[in-house]
Amino acid sequence: MSKIATGFLGSYEDEIPVHADGKEDNLVGVRYGKVTDDYSKWIVFKRDDIYAFQNVATDKFMYVDEKEMKLSVAEEVDAEKDERAQFRVHEVVEGAWVIQAVCNDRFLSLDLEGDKLLNTREEVSKIEDLDVKDLKFAFKW
Repeated sequence: MSKIATGFLGSYEDEIPVHADGKEDNLVGVRYGKVTDDYSKWIVFKRDDIYAFQNVATDKFMYVDEKEMKLSVAEEVDAEKDERAQFRVHEVVEGAWVIQAVCNDRFLSLDLEGDKLLNTREEVSKIEDLDVKDLKFAFKW
């Protein structure tokens, strides 16, 4: 995979940044405005149509935890080989994307009540009429 960008990943409409919790290795949506620390900054790698996201502060990759249906940052992940750290990116409106896990075809969702990032059960066939703001993310480079 080759590095293509470094920047912020966040909820498209609410501008809630995706933040790596260095203590519990969880991914959370941080609500207090635009976060500029390295825990909200991601390095994006791309190979063909597959992306991987590495946190700048922790060097850990965004990772799908199948058992708990959540997204974590995992230390010992080879994003080149491990599908649980690989994602597809679909642009749904100009400047906003949904991110889909390669390993199970589920989408990333922001639980606004718990501020947690989840690995949701949305069907791939619904990609055309996805209108849920919680599923839209924006990259800001």
